[in-house]
Amino acid sequence: MNPTELAESLGLTFNDPELLERAFVHRTASEEGAGKNNERLEYLGDAVLELAMTELLFRSLPDADEGQLSRIRGDFVSKPRLAACARGWQLGEGLRLGRGEEKSGGRDKDRLLANVFEALLGALYLDQGYAPCLGLVERGFGELIANVDDPGAHVHPKSRLQELSMERWKVLPRYSIVEMEGPAHDRRYTVRIDIGERVSAVGTDSKKKGAETAAAVAALEQLARAGEDES
Repeated sequence: MNPTELAESLGLTFNDPELLERAFVHRTASEEGAGKNNERLEYLGDAVLELAMTELLFRSLPDADEGQLSRIRGDFVSKPRLAACARGWQLGEGLRLGRGEEKSGGRDKDRLLANVFEALLGALYLDQGYAPCLGLVERGFGELIANVDDPGAHVHPKSRLQELSMERWKVLPRYSIVEMEGPAHDRRYTVRIDIGERVSAVGTDSKKKGAETAAAVAALEQLARAGEDES
């Protein structure tokens, strides 16, 4: 599907189709002549997402305190969570990628899918304002938010992974920055987490802590698939 068809599948009609198209242009495609890339829209969408998620959690969890809300929000806006939502909406099909990124499977990379999710939010905000963005985030995460039974029991992914690592293997997870991309005002961090030789996962975000959280979520999902996380 192209960007217009993907938007329509989500019930969205853009007043400015060029904004929608730009949301799906990856930097590598831009470098090969595809026009402006989606990085500025992604930057804007990241802020819109944080506000929308904050509002949804604030309204849905009236008994949660500030710390609990922050921990849950950090989990829900992590790259793997955003990528899973983008994958469910088939946003990868609309991505315009450079030849190298296309060959390396960019359409299904968590980082690129999370980025296009945020870029779509940024484009929608510029085109129609905040309310439709709030609705889109609620559509993507409403069920997840509704299933938070006990905010106090919700543990940050990094804390949960540390607990598992110490409980099972008596070692702490080790985080290391493996890549930094972009200028200082638009930096992207890729962080790898290692637990001995048992677990290795990566996460990417515009902030170092966010990348660490994304890596921890990926590691927890890896453990769950392997049947290691019995909680």
